[in-house]
Amino acid sequence: MNYTKIFKRETKVIAYVVICLTLVVMGVSYALFLQVNDNKANQVVTAGSLEITYDKGNVVTVPEDDPLNNCLMPQGDSEGMGSGGCTYELSIYNSGTLPMQYDLLIYDDDAIPSGGEHVPHEYIRHSLSKQYEEASQADVVTTEDKRALSTLELKDGTKRILERAVVAPQETIVFKLKIWIDENAPSEGENNIIGKYVYLKLDVSGIVYENEAATTTLLSSKESGLTEVPNTNAVLETNSPKEYRYVGANPKNYVYFNCSDSTRTDTCEIWRILGIYNESHGTTTESRIKLIKSNHEEISAWDINDTVDYELSTVNSLLSVSYYDALSETAKGQIDKSTYYLGGTSDLNISGLAMRDYELASKKMISVPVGLMQVSDYVLASGLGETDMLNTLSSRNANNWLFTGKSEWFVNQNASNQVYALDTTGALTTGNVSLEKLVRPVVYLDSNIKIIGGEGTSSSPYLLSK
Repeated sequence: MNYTKIFKRETKVIAYVVICLTLVVMGVSYALFLQVNDNKANQVVTAGSLEITYDKGNVVTVPEDDPLNNCLMPQGDSEGMGSGGCTYELSIYNSGTLPMQYDLLIYDDDAIPSGGEHVPHEYIRHSLSKQYEEASQADVVTTEDKRALSTLELKDGTKRILERAVVAPQETIVFKLKIWIDENAPSEGENNIIGKYVYLKLDVSGIVYENEAATTTLLSSKESGLTEVPNTNAVLETNSPKEYRYVGANPKNYVYFNCSDSTRTDTCEIWRILGIYNESHGTTTESRIKLIKSNHEEISAWDINDTVDYELSTVNSLLSVSYYDALSETAKGQIDKSTYYLGGTSDLNISGLAMRDYELASKKMISVPVGLMQVSDYVLASGLGETDMLNTLSSRNANNWLFTGKSEWFVNQNASNQVYALDTTGALTTGNVSLEKLVRPVVYLDSNIKIIGGEGTSSSPYLLSK
């Protein structure tokens, strides 16, 4: 369900005031204006069991007790963030039972005097802080401070996103927004701000995701970017669930994971989704999402004792014991032991789909909570065709979002019991197991995991909840 412009100006404005600020900078006198709309009514939107209440209207106001009425005076960041800038507070309360993703938006109000011009956003500085108020916690999180409005991501062409996050059920978030004029704003020349207007409005745009499995949410989205994998292997029954991969240079597969709190994005790491797999979980096979920590920098030997047995390897102990133990309790509750296929073939003149068949047909497998990529994971990320061969991998680096330019380990090995690795050129090879290479953790999500926010982009990763 989509709710846009949850904050709307009332048809009849209760009060309308324009405050004229006379500012003196370097001996030049000029006027700036700030619109104040005083909407005294709380605004409430109800969607089923979800209710969001906005307590304090949707306008940026000049403090009445400002003796010089000068909170928009050009000033430095330390003063603007401190006692100098204009302050606006907004609180959001979710009294419902479902989390809601919201965008806190700021934009120019067109209700300026005829012929007037807005002060360009590059000269309007801001900072934003928020405080969570729950029965169990009350802490303050400050987003990136001292930024010009022009640096914020645009939405719908004109509105800028101050904040994109999720408000949990029974949670209140209190925002404090500070606005001031850049001390370096020009007072002369073609781009000067003398006589221009600061008319700003706030909106909240929200999305409530249906209470469905994350796999269903992804597959029902026309913009998810998932590519279906052909069923070419006899191991998979013809009526098995279909598999999907993210393919290309930069698909929309970013996701928050390893969060201390499932609705607090500031407590999360950013991982990426490899795809939707038919994962053998105990005696059942189900569709599950597979994640990779794509920006992980840890390196390790496959095994310091030269073993090629993954179960006994150094890297398995690192991932399934040390790394797993360090995961947040939220993350541990979102994953489970899953099957990783350890087999393969020595023939590199085959497609990624054929390599997937070798892996699935292999009797070598292990069930662990955290593993590594299989070779087919990497190969299929650059193409799903029968001509996308293993021995041409390095020619497809630009179309493979998993390519890092670093040498790294895979979980499986070829028919000669040699462990697969990727070299720095993006070519598939086998490696000396005592050498240190990049190790990127991989996990399977529980099939009951849901997406409760986000769009899958780097600026708005998916947010998960169980």
